[in-house]
Amino acid sequence: MVIEVRLRNLLTALPLPLDPRLNPEYGNVTFFIRRPSGRIVQYAPVMCKSAPPELKVLTPAQAATDGRDRHSASVFLSYGKYGYYFDEPGDYLVRATYQGPGNMVIPSNPLTVRVGRPNTLEDDRLGADFFSYEVGVSLYLYGSRSPRLAKCWNVLQEVAERAPWTR
Repeated sequence: MVIEVRLRNLLTALPLPLDPRLNPEYGNVTFFIRRPSGRIVQYAPVMCKSAPPELKVLTPAQAATDGRDRHSASVFLSYGKYGYYFDEPGDYLVRATYQGPGNMVIPSNPLTVRVGRPNTLEDDRLGADFFSYEVGVSLYLYGSRSPRLAKCWNVLQEVAERAPWTR
């Protein structure tokens, strides 16, 4: 699950300073996920990153015609500190909050995500292999050459080959 996070300055006269690192590892963005059971969990990244803040200034919305009033980034949310976050069929509701400089807190609009059921018993068995520690960590790291994670590549290869968009 990769979600695009977008910030836009809707103020008409004031520039908006922000830290453009929107990955939860930096602590600026927090994601809350309502699972199909109704339980709400907070996404926790596997690791945290510490660095001095970077500042990017978004120009006021009416003054920018070239996109300088917005910033976006893709954020991986499938796997985190407590395992998989989207591992059951059903509807999920995702909401983010951005903590900016000072007391600025910007909530997102809610996003509904639907996770379907496996089509076949074979897909269900592959899902059981997919939802393993090795595959989750490998996905989180965008790949790894660690010998400990090597066996997950067979599972990922099979998932990729069976994906409908690769046929």
